[in-house]
Amino acid sequence: MQSCLGIYIQDNIIKYAKVSKDRSNYKIEAYGVKFYDIDVEKTIEQIIKETFSYKIPISINIEKESYTYSNLFKLLKQQDLEKSIDTEFDFFCSSNNKNKNTLECRKIKTTNLEDRDKIRVIYTYTDKANIVERMQLFDKYRVDNISPIATVIPSINKAATQENCVIVNIEQQTEVTTVVNGKVYKIDKVETGMKDILKEISEKESSISKAYEICKNTTVYTRSGQNLKIAGNEYLEEIITVLFEIISKVREIIANNEVEINNIYITGMGIIINNVDLLFQESFIDKKCEILVPYFVERTNVKINIKDYIEVNSAIALSMQGLETRNPETNFSNKGRFMEELVKKLNSDVKIGRRKELKRKHYKPKFIIKRKIRFCRKNAP
Repeated sequence: MQSCLGIYIQDNIIKYAKVSKDRSNYKIEAYGVKFYDIDVEKTIEQIIKETFSYKIPISINIEKESYTYSNLFKLLKQQDLEKSIDTEFDFFCSSNNKNKNTLECRKIKTTNLEDRDKIRVIYTYTDKANIVERMQLFDKYRVDNISPIATVIPSINKAATQENCVIVNIEQQTEVTTVVNGKVYKIDKVETGMKDILKEISEKESSISKAYEICKNTTVYTRSGQNLKIAGNEYLEEIITVLFEIISKVREIIANNEVEINNIYITGMGIIINNVDLLFQESFIDKKCEILVPYFVERTNVKINIKDYIEVNSAIALSMQGLETRNPETNFSNKGRFMEELVKKLNSDVKIGRRKELKRKHYKPKFIIKRKIRFCRKNAP
């Protein structure tokens, strides 16, 4: 049975989830939320110790990533298409005064809804310094995967990716992932998020953990339930104001999408606030709004507290990505890059002696390829 520890790091808050996989079955072995002031490395060490994760792979999130897009003709030969993809990013960097040498970029190919003869390419890029800084926190451990959460969060629920939907991930900032035909189509970043709520409360309470607990014990009400307000929560107005600002931004994003959206899934730190999904539903009456729940979690099991699980959805998604080796294109770790290049080489043409180039499949049986992959994984940098 394979296991992976997902760690989602934000300012002063870390979410973690240890997930195991047996064939296609997932199981959450440990999870939680921890708070830190300055010493984030000490908190990480505590999490790894408590979850017995010294030797298992770790999957973490990248920060300060950005996105851009291009549309290219898909009838190009594979080699020419790859060159065109790189050329488009070079042009983007020069047009926006960015030094490509200081950036690390990953590409996702998806469907172009406006032109069937083209493919849509999503570029995810960040400063190399951000990756180095994040890796330094884990220099004693085995980090196999570093991914932007917006690209991996759809994997947490298969049903969500079978329809045209948006996933609203309300963490310290808010990210809106548009999913079309099971694939990530667009990612929008909204500056407003839980950081605005937590900052307002923690400044008065002098504690980020207390501010977090206040949010967990807060219930927001729709217009029809205004008469049910419970006195005593002095921060309710501030919380609702921020949530309505997020909803307004999501409405703009959906309106600007080229595709009709049927469902809205809410996840992230924002779901600790009770009834946040009802607040969304009231604002999007023509769409179905619900909390994103991991598809493998038994909702009818009375021994499982679903709310505790969904509180760490981001960490669960990172764990699942760490266990999944078929999609290395969003992995910013050196090992992930190594494996991606390896797969490309194994699928390229090779020369045998002085004979002309022939396809690998004529000379490389599958069991030999698998053996080589296993060998390279063991010797990966």
